[in-house]
Amino acid sequence: MTAAEANQRFAQILGDDLSDGMVNLAIRWNDRASGKKVLADIREMRRQLMALKRDITPFIVRSSNGKSAADLKREAFEEIGRSLLSGLKGTPKSSMPSTSKIGRAFKASRSEPYAVLKENIQNVIAKLDQLSDEIKLSPEYTGEEIDPTAGVHPVSQPKAVGMYLFISEEVKGPFSQEQLQALKDTGVASPETLCCKEGTEEWIPLSASQ
Repeated sequence: MTAAEANQRFAQILGDDLSDGMVNLAIRWNDRASGKKVLADIREMRRQLMALKRDITPFIVRSSNGKSAADLKREAFEEIGRSLLSGLKGTPKSSMPSTSKIGRAFKASRSEPYAVLKENIQNVIAKLDQLSDEIKLSPEYTGEEIDPTAGVHPVSQPKAVGMYLFISEEVKGPFSQEQLQALKDTGVASPETLCCKEGTEEWIPLSASQ
């Protein structure tokens, strides 16, 4: 998933083209019935945003020192400049920065749009949660008689938790334990394959999830 595709999916979930750089949500309710519908829409929007947030997380490069992509690039090129200047003064070329450091800077730069999008998603989710609480406490929502059966739910069996895998630069799944075992047996998934348990957004090697 490219950063452009991820941003397009973000806009589709919100139902807004984001052309003005702002998130515009037209949410209205005037009684309990319409409030219930809005709350259901918010829950679905939140679910899709959480899924998008999970799907872009593997693309985000987290440097060990927590510095931004801009900081990493600036440090890499400043070190190149210092090394070149020292080289003119007779310093051995071994003082040049390693290509891995420069590579980390550019990798972080490529991942930066995903990090920005993830932050935007988190902000929207926080606003949706706030709006949900406002609806539940509003006079329009609480003014009508509450359904006496509300809060009574039939006992259901717990749902088996699936696992998402990051394979060939794509998030795939969720897979059941039986499907995961089949992917391991066929070599599609290895102990180093990144995985994320359904309902979470933490990506870890498959070997660490056992």
